[in-house]
Amino acid sequence: MAFLAHVAILMLHQFEYDYVWHNTENQMPWIYRLSAAWAGQEGSFLLWCLTSAVASMLVLRRIGADRRIAGAISALFLALLTGVVSYETPFKLLPISPDLTALMPKGQVGILPPDGLGLNPALQNVWMVIHPIVIFSGFGILLPLFSWSIAAAFRADRADWAQGIRPVAIVGSTLMGVGLSMGGFWAYETLGWGGFWAWDPVENVSLVPFLTTAVLVHVAYIGSTRKQWLRLAPVIGALPFAWFAYGTFLARSGALANVSVHSFARMEGVAHMLLAGIVVMAVVGVILAWIVAAKQPKAAATEEGSRTTTMRYALILVYACAIVAALGMSFPYVVQSLRLGIGGTRNERVIPEDLYNQLLVWPFIPMMFLVGLAPFMGWTVTKAARVRVIVTLIIAAALSAGALMIGLESLGTAPQGSIVAGLLASLFACSFCILANLYRLFERVRVRAGRYGPYVAHVGIGFMLCGLIVSKAFEQTAMGGFSTHQAGQYKLGNTVYRVQLASRPTAASLMQPENALAVNVTHGGDTTSFHPVFFYHQAIESDDPLQTITRPAIRKGLLADLYLSIGSRETTVADGIHLRPGETKTITVSTQTQPIQMGIRCVDASEASGVMGSSGAGLQLRANLDLLIGNKTFRISPTRFKGKYGDVAVGDACVIRLESVDHENPMGATLTVLYPEPIYGAELFMKPLTSFVWLGAGLLALGGLLAARGKAA
Repeated sequence: MAFLAHVAILMLHQFEYDYVWHNTENQMPWIYRLSAAWAGQEGSFLLWCLTSAVASMLVLRRIGADRRIAGAISALFLALLTGVVSYETPFKLLPISPDLTALMPKGQVGILPPDGLGLNPALQNVWMVIHPIVIFSGFGILLPLFSWSIAAAFRADRADWAQGIRPVAIVGSTLMGVGLSMGGFWAYETLGWGGFWAWDPVENVSLVPFLTTAVLVHVAYIGSTRKQWLRLAPVIGALPFAWFAYGTFLARSGALANVSVHSFARMEGVAHMLLAGIVVMAVVGVILAWIVAAKQPKAAATEEGSRTTTMRYALILVYACAIVAALGMSFPYVVQSLRLGIGGTRNERVIPEDLYNQLLVWPFIPMMFLVGLAPFMGWTVTKAARVRVIVTLIIAAALSAGALMIGLESLGTAPQGSIVAGLLASLFACSFCILANLYRLFERVRVRAGRYGPYVAHVGIGFMLCGLIVSKAFEQTAMGGFSTHQAGQYKLGNTVYRVQLASRPTAASLMQPENALAVNVTHGGDTTSFHPVFFYHQAIESDDPLQTITRPAIRKGLLADLYLSIGSRETTVADGIHLRPGETKTITVSTQTQPIQMGIRCVDASEASGVMGSSGAGLQLRANLDLLIGNKTFRISPTRFKGKYGDVAVGDACVIRLESVDHENPMGATLTVLYPEPIYGAELFMKPLTSFVWLGAGLLALGGLLAARGKAA
């Protein structure tokens, strides 16, 4: 009911509430007004509280003997979450200064502004409508997983717990995985840096519980089918919630505000203490489960077979990846808390992307290889299994080697040998994972064995990771500028693309939300129209009068995407050029063909029709300049009169503007050199195999759905 009330005040334009005023405006489409419900910090906490309550209510119906203990644990944490929402509430009225309060009629407690500030334009995207709902539904399931696992730690026989909790864990991990994918799609289609994943600290806050819940899924599988790994399985079941609570504490503490594009501002003090209490109690619960479970006698189990052993090592490697991500997301908080003196910029306070890749390649490659090997492993190793493994290995090696050769040839330059080796090994591991699980899937389909979900999900993960690796490692990129009269030349590999503005936007259109530029991209004889978004947003509460909002234009293809991202709109070649009579300064102007160097020499400057040094309405400024281009000299005379500029165009290269006359004896001039029309700075990417990322996300969702509906496989 609280969440419905929250949505209602957003939909009904009730700007007297601070949350509504900050996150909506009258002209906002209803779909983004709805998504504003979870766009702010208070709304996201209310959503977490809601999904945790609903998930706990639904899961408790599946629990047998442990229902009372699990229900009490869930209720305790929901009470703490409700306490957080009571302080971080979206129902606060707009604060009113004391001087205005004194003027308000008796009994009036608030004001109703005519309009609000509106939602951040970067969040007005379809993925931001569905991504938070999906991923927070997964986060909500972490609480009943935690409660049920703690309750199961006090029992000696946990096989029925493992069988019951596994579908719940599958649903949770699938929702988090699909939600993470949607967040990557939003970054790819909105932020304009050409990637899906950047190892951002807040991205890792979501990644760690996804990975650790995936581990729980497989531990529960072995526990329910082979009665293995049941002793400490409840600890593994409780950890994802503890990881997420800790990550939320980091993201909402304010420590990541300057280092993440996803972070929120610092929380209200009492709410932050309550959230810290949730983290502490979750950690205590994990430790208690560990102590109690460790003292339980080891249950009788079947002999550990080859598949169990393979999965054991794979899961250890998955957890190693999760720990690396957890350390990375903790680094900015540790730096701030311990005041280590590390620099204050984002790049100085986060673990760089390259370091993540260098560290994670070691557990990643064997992990993916084992994910491909496990389906071939029965509970005992057979000769037929060995043959299938060898054949699959050969095919995977051939495919990965061929893909690497094609990718390196397209780049035109060879990376370092260690990088090539890492890429080859990563592609080989992903290819083997895909082929092995596809083989087992087709084998089960042929005999109608059912239980296809795990294989479909693993194929999806293989495709997704393969797409992420290839699109990043073999991307081609070039930067440049263009306008309507000047085309930019972008060389990607052996292909040169010519980028030019088809029509010049007006000043009024650049102030319209979602304004799209008309850009022609030509290579060979083919021309493609691109429409990247570029407009100026009036940020009411910002010190800057205008905020530039851009979104890339993407031509998606089966094998590669052509991705155009506008970064800037430049009008000035050089400004603040001070010249005394006889003084010469040289500037470089970029043109469509080649840069030209131009010398500007001041002959003399004058002002008339006004008082010397004044800025009266009748003041007329004039400068006589010589332009030295190559072996030729040209005389120009820019002027300024009544605030209007008498600019002088230098062909299609630039425009000379007289800003002021320096009041010295003799008088000099201050100039600005402008482009004939604004130059749009842009980056052009060729991103290979991004279609694999989309395909993998879809297969992951399908596989999770099939696995949750089926029995243990």
